[in-house]
Amino acid sequence: MSSGRWLAAAALLLAIFATASAAPPRQPATGPDRIVPDMTPDRVRQILGPPNRVARQILYHRYLEQWVYSPPVAVRAEFDRRSGQPARLLSATPDDGTRR
Repeated sequence: MSSGRWLAAAALLLAIFATASAAPPRQPATGPDRIVPDMTPDRVRQILGPPNRVARQILYHRYLEQWVYSPPVAVRAEFDRRSGQPARLLSATPDDGTRR
């Protein structure tokens, strides 16, 4: 085998092994994975849709609101709304269905 063909064969094998061992492309986050702190309630509603249940705790000059989504989403989203400021997402946690 001439050196040119040997070099071409080696390059081809190297390309095949490099492609086979490469990590699969990362999929964009969907559903609950796209929810991050400081999001607005409107943005969360755009991503997850309307919640199945809403609970609100009224405090001095603010309120806390919890949105509960049923499966297949199964997420609890907690918002903080201070007087004179827009509401913001504090946390979004998976909901296993147990009460705390």
